[in-house]
Amino acid sequence: MRVTGPPALRMLGPPTAQLDKLAQLRELGVDQFAIYAMHDAREQTIEAYGESVIPTLS
Repeated sequence: MRVTGPPALRMLGPPTAQLDKLAQLRELGVDQFAIYAMHDAREQTIEAYGESVIPTLS
């Protein structure tokens, strides 16, 4: 399922908040997401996803 839409689909906050939002989206049938690191903390964001978010989703 491809989801496009309003800013409400943006995910902000710590990894736990990201995982909560991803769980809600999964319940709606979403099975893919993309990380857009368009800010000053790119490396930290990608590291946090690699350490805390992606392993939990596997």
